[in-house]
Amino acid sequence: MKNLKMRTKKEIREECLIKPFKKRRCNKINVITAPTNIGKTYSIFNKIIPTSVDDGVTHFVVTAPDTMIHTQSLDEYADDLHELGIFLYTKDDISRFMKSKRPSVILLTNAMMNRSQEKLIKFQQKIGVEKFMVLVDEVHYGGTTEYQYLEPNTGYPPTKESKFVFAKFLKKLSKDSKNIVAYTATPLYEMLLSGQDLWGESISAYNILNEPHQWPTTQELSKLNSRLGGYVFVKDWIKDNEPTIIDTLLDDKKVGFFQYEKNTEWHVNNLKNQAVGTEHEEQINKIIDPRTLAHLVVGADYDKSSPNSSSQDETLKYLQSKLKKSNISKEDKNKYSILVISSKGCNLHSINGDSKLIKKVDIIDELNDGDVKFLISVDMLKMGFNCSRIIHTMQIRRRKQVLVVVNGVIQTLSRGNRQYFGLKEIDTFEKLQELVRRVEKNPSLKIALLDYVKHFNQHFAILPDEPIYRNGMREYKDKYASEEPFNWGTCTAVEHDCEDPFCPFKT
Repeated sequence: MKNLKMRTKKEIREECLIKPFKKRRCNKINVITAPTNIGKTYSIFNKIIPTSVDDGVTHFVVTAPDTMIHTQSLDEYADDLHELGIFLYTKDDISRFMKSKRPSVILLTNAMMNRSQEKLIKFQQKIGVEKFMVLVDEVHYGGTTEYQYLEPNTGYPPTKESKFVFAKFLKKLSKDSKNIVAYTATPLYEMLLSGQDLWGESISAYNILNEPHQWPTTQELSKLNSRLGGYVFVKDWIKDNEPTIIDTLLDDKKVGFFQYEKNTEWHVNNLKNQAVGTEHEEQINKIIDPRTLAHLVVGADYDKSSPNSSSQDETLKYLQSKLKKSNISKEDKNKYSILVISSKGCNLHSINGDSKLIKKVDIIDELNDGDVKFLISVDMLKMGFNCSRIIHTMQIRRRKQVLVVVNGVIQTLSRGNRQYFGLKEIDTFEKLQELVRRVEKNPSLKIALLDYVKHFNQHFAILPDEPIYRNGMREYKDKYASEEPFNWGTCTAVEHDCEDPFCPFKT
């Protein structure tokens, strides 16, 4: 059966993220949904903001739940905006942002938005709703507008402490304005409501702009993300308050960390051996970077043991004890290979027990350039967190929800599906294609290179055998991840119409 024609990343972004933006409505929080990793943030800074400036918008508030999301945005897009003559401000510059006479963008957290409500409302009224735009990243976080929607949105019953400040503020800003636009990969129940009031208006405060058919297919995702290489559900995942699921993470013969490391060593040696004596030997040795990460998501109960989750301290202690008994070299046991992130701080740990505190702003650098192999965190890293080196994702918590809502599970799993080739500087599909073309005349090297890439461009999940994780994995496989076999470069038919991007017979 012939595969359907796959769209390019540019075409998917245009259809899923850019075209729907034009359908925004007044008096609604407009929402664009899309799977993780197809370029929501890229489209905001490279398409939406520049074209909106051309349409007369002068001031943009880009908001997200956490400062880490903005740290990555600053690194990637500040120069691009500057070249377009668009000023970029951070949270400490809100007064300068409002006084700016040039097109300007300010990066705020949801909390900062809440604290600045009065200022922003007055500013919107002063310059006019047509010149003021709010772009909300990860709107599923804090997106509940009314008390009665909290349980169906999150799965958790409402509490007296529950407040809906952020979403209510967005709702207020949307009055007479079509310029309140939000993004998410996992829309809330409230966003999907289709009922109408007596006047024919949607009862939802939200207006989803794009359609399900505009999303990439799982086949298209095979070119955009890493493939789901395998997953396992663990029945007895916690015993006597010890996270025994870590045993599966490390030792499983199909999806385990140690088996993956063993396979990695083989692929590295195979690629290097095939490059020996060729004109590509120096380049191949230079770009090989086989470092990967395992992400352990733990419960939020830091100080006491719980049958429902493993705390960060408990997880760290158990992981260190297992790794001490492993065949890891003495030298590697002294490296800071474990990073623990919590609201209390960020700490690097060695397997042998040494530790040191690091700043939150240094997390990404440590993950990308340091010796970290294991990342332990609460759900705080399930949104907008980009680290392509994550291969293994494991949950160590029982979600005590009244209703089974899988958004959180999907968000966490999606941290592991970023495209990753195990190669320095080769960080896009297009760059990989160029590299493969350069080694085309050496078939054995080409095969070794593609086998190497196949090994790295996959991710694995180790999950408690609970209904929420089984349901979450089912939806994740259906919409967010590809299980398509990675057969790039293996086509042998001379007369054909294939979708193999590395087909040797393509002209």
